[in-house]
Amino acid sequence: MNYKRSEAKEAAREQFRGVWAAIATPFTANDRLDEAGLRRNMRRYTDGLHVDGIFCTGTMGEFWALTKEERKRAVEIVVERDHDMKVHMSSAAPFLMQVPGYTPMRDYAELALAGKFREAAAIRDGMQPLRDLNEKWLREPGLKHKIIPIHTLKAWSELLGMAGGQVRPPLPQVTDQERLALRADLEQAGLLARLPGGQRARAA
Repeated sequence: MNYKRSEAKEAAREQFRGVWAAIATPFTANDRLDEAGLRRNMRRYTDGLHVDGIFCTGTMGEFWALTKEERKRAVEIVVERDHDMKVHMSSAAPFLMQVPGYTPMRDYAELALAGKFREAAAIRDGMQPLRDLNEKWLREPGLKHKIIPIHTLKAWSELLGMAGGQVRPPLPQVTDQERLALRADLEQAGLLARLPGGQRARAA
């Protein structure tokens, strides 16, 4: 790093700003890389959710199940959208807990960085139902079964109008019962009601 220890905090503010996301790799029904779906997702991440950095083909992206050519193509599509692979650590939360027109994570980050801590805390507290869902559907199953539940992550994405598709072995596929229960939880948390009309209809 090109800064002194005393300058570390300021350097971090300059280099690590905003909201970043680790994205899944969408597949088509015949188990191919869904290039059109990935492009559509990227437009949502960048234009609709204003995500500042993208990390693709990592753990969330099922890197172990991708061919070298698939990984390369996915990165090319992400880059085609003038989005850098500048994320050092991230999660799926920015596109699972936000929808276009409702971006509390980004709003929280901007308020906190501006020193408006009371306003930021109010947004943080308002997101508790979504954090509870993340705990229930992603973190707890991951700890229990010792896997990252990317099948659930993709189902959640699809319910919000994004491309997801199946997962590749050895991960399990989401069941119809799990999808229905997840949809009910997202409805109860109020996230589906925030979707634009067309996307809300697809989620139904």
